[in-house]
Amino acid sequence: MENHSYEGHHEHGTRVLTGMVDSRAAGLSHCGGCTETSTSAKEQFLAQREREIRAIYSNQFMTMEEKMRETQRLMSAQFLEQQSAHLMNASSSAADEQFEPTYFDAATQKLGCSHYSRNCKLKAACCGQLYACRFCHNDACDHEIDRFATQEVWCMVCRTLQPKNSHCGGCGVQFAHYSCMTCGFFDNDERKSIYHCDKCGMCRIGKGLNVDNFHCDKCDTCVSLETKGRHKCLERALDANCPICSGYLFTSTEAVVFMRCGHTMHAGCFDQYSKTNYVCPLCSKSLSDMTQFYKRLDEVMQNEQLPEEYQSLMNKILCNDCGQKSDARFHFLYHKCSNCAGYNTRVLQTYRGVTQMTSH
Repeated sequence: MENHSYEGHHEHGTRVLTGMVDSRAAGLSHCGGCTETSTSAKEQFLAQREREIRAIYSNQFMTMEEKMRETQRLMSAQFLEQQSAHLMNASSSAADEQFEPTYFDAATQKLGCSHYSRNCKLKAACCGQLYACRFCHNDACDHEIDRFATQEVWCMVCRTLQPKNSHCGGCGVQFAHYSCMTCGFFDNDERKSIYHCDKCGMCRIGKGLNVDNFHCDKCDTCVSLETKGRHKCLERALDANCPICSGYLFTSTEAVVFMRCGHTMHAGCFDQYSKTNYVCPLCSKSLSDMTQFYKRLDEVMQNEQLPEEYQSLMNKILCNDCGQKSDARFHFLYHKCSNCAGYNTRVLQTYRGVTQMTSH
């Protein structure tokens, strides 16, 4: 039985292998015919094109510019036809793909996209196409979606198009753990706390107004409740781009940091920037309390002796933190503000005694 099984397997394998060889040989023979036919057709096409170009240049009623333009049109016609066909195929493929579910996590079959976990797609009011979220739409299109104009959603579970709602009217599935009908926003991440702020006009990360956030009317945005009464207001503070990555802050999905000066930037950008910098990139005010650092600088300055030729020099300085001007002994790096005792200063002028020497 073992030998019979082995021989049967061997014969079957041989037949398949022989079939493959025969098939390839037949294919090569057939391809040869195709090559000959293709070459003949190409020669005929080129000959026809040559006759057409000769006819253009023998036309006595056309100017040389018109002849060149017509020749160019003729030579590019085939390419344009191919491009048009390619675009039509791509458009058809994209149209088919929009009616297929997409995944936030393909491994676990969690529906959504790379940006959000959700069980529905949005039907964009601007172009009528289906996208999992506004970012997916904006990445694929030459225009931005008006998320507030979205009126319909497409269930990725039962594939039903319907008016936007928190649950599917067809199969009853909940589209997301959090749904906002005003923004047309859905997020199925149960770890997130999200609420809608009417004054901001959009959804924000947090447990809610007067729970962990409050809306500052001067800043015109929601701010952590912990900073109420002590955060520095800056009118429309979030109506700006991040000074590090240039991303628009007001509608950003990333956390935003309010610096001591009132300026703002993405929390991730702040973490990276503050590793090598201690002043705001916009106004040069200190990012944090520098008192302990300044005390160490005081010790360094007391023990440092400048060369004799520099000892009579003075600097007129401006403090970036308190905004006051003062005079300080010349130094190559550090100049202490006589008003707030900080070293976050810049040199305005250098002079010896009363006579001004140079300007910076």
